[in-house]
This record gives sequence, C-alpha cells and structure tokens, in this order.
Amino acid sequence: HGMHLPYTTNTLLHLLEGYTNLYRVRQDEMLKERILGLLKGFNERLYNEKDHSFYMYLDEKRFVAPIGKSYGHDIESCWLIDKSLEVLKLHDEKIKRMTHDVAQSVYEKAMTPKGLISEKINGDISQDRIWWIQVEAMVGFFNHYQKTNDLKYLQATKDLYQFIQNHLVDPREHSEWFWGIDKDGKPITDHGIAEAWKAPYHNGRALIELMKRGFDK
Repeated sequence: HGMHLPYTTNTLLHLLEGYTNLYRVRQDEMLKERILGLLKGFNERLYNEKDHSFYMYLDEKRFVAPIGKSYGHDIESCWLIDKSLEVLKLHDEKIKRMTHDVAQSVYEKAMTPKGLISEKINGDISQDRIWWIQVEAMVGFFNHYQKTNDLKYLQATKDLYQFIQNHLVDPREHSEWFWGIDKDGKPITDHGIAEAWKAPYHNGRALIELMKRGFDK
C-alpha cells in the first residue's frame, strides 16, 4: 500500500488469543494487564463505531490507515474478544456492546446464501469465499446466537457448515479444504491446499470450538 503498517487487527487478535489461553493456566497480573491493554486497543483504537467494524491497520504512530475492512477478521475478533472477557471474568458493557454490534453488522453486510464475502478494500468488495472466513463466521455467529438466542444466527452457522461441505472440502482422498471459491463458484487454485497462509489452524480450531459449545449441524 506504499506505507509501512506495523499494527494489524490480525496480529493483535492473535496476541489477544494467545495471552488469553496462557491466562487460563497462569493467572499472572502482568499478563492480565497486557490483555486489558489489548481489549482497550480494540475498543478505543481499532473500532470504527460508525460502521460497526474494526480497522485493519494502524501506522507507526498508531493512527488508523483506512484502507478497508475484513469481514472475516471482524467476526473472528468478536468471538475471541468475548472469550477473553469470559476467561478474565470481566463485565465490560462497552466492549460487549461493541462485539454485539460488529457481529450483527457482519451478518447484515456480508452473509449471503452462498457463504460470507471476504472484504471491502478501497470500496471494492471481494466476492471470493475464503476457507478461514467461513469457519470464523461459524464460530462468531454461533457465539452471537448463544448471547442473543436469535435463531437466525444459529441458522447462519448451519448454512455456513453446509456451504463448506458442498464447496470447500476437497473430495479427493487425503486432501483438505480448498483455499476458497471465486465469484463463479470455482475453486481458487492460485493458492495451495497447504501453504504458508493455509494451515489447518482455522478450520481445526473452529470446529473444536463449535463442538465444545454444543453446536449440532
């Protein structure tokens, strides 16, 4: 993008996740402070309150670089932030309202009968249906269903599961999932079944999380 953008929502949400999982086994005060700092950063620096989404990038001075938004990172951030609140036993209404509004916004703007659209960069919407975005949306919408008891979010989770089965799971023996499908429904082949950015991390983690939560397809 012609500029150095060292802070990304993606990096910060995975730091939050890692620190939160460490806190499960070691309730350390400094660790708690770090988690609280990340939660504050999401709420005060990364959250676009007008649009109910998270900015994707901050520059060196931690100013927003308004390039676009990623629906996948938005919905993934929601359930991971909620998980941090739960693990730390925090009751922060402002942050709870934020994740509620972002999850609802992703549902309204990005959920379709054929999976979740991926992102909107400089006004252009990507119609690719990427593997990790679909599973993060499954967990995010199921988490939102558990919070609201609104059945449309349960149905969205089930619809995404079916979409993944029909379009993303590679039927060839010993294979995994396609990277995604393009706007015409064809598998995206310029990314490998396994590569630097295509580990089984998202799908394995999401499906285990859904089983723990009692999701029944």
